[in-house]
Amino acid sequence: GRIVASRVSTRYAGYYQWYKPGDFLFFHKGGNRLGHQEIYVGGGLTAGTSSSMLRVGIRRVGNRGFKLMTVLRL
Repeated sequence: GRIVASRVSTRYAGYYQWYKPGDFLFFHKGGNRLGHQEIYVGGGLTAGTSSSMLRVGIRRVGNRGFKLMTVLRL
């Protein structure tokens, strides 16, 4: 894989233009610990688990309560 973005602010995650379907989004919990992962599916949407929905869901790209994220492209 190739890192597309490393430890970038999630504050503007919905405005990034470089996502491609299949990209993995890793959300940082603190330091180097990862707290959540989702897959970009296109159109500004991601697929991932949701504790509030109690299932896998499709949602808009967002911070999910995390400050930083890394994007990996395979």
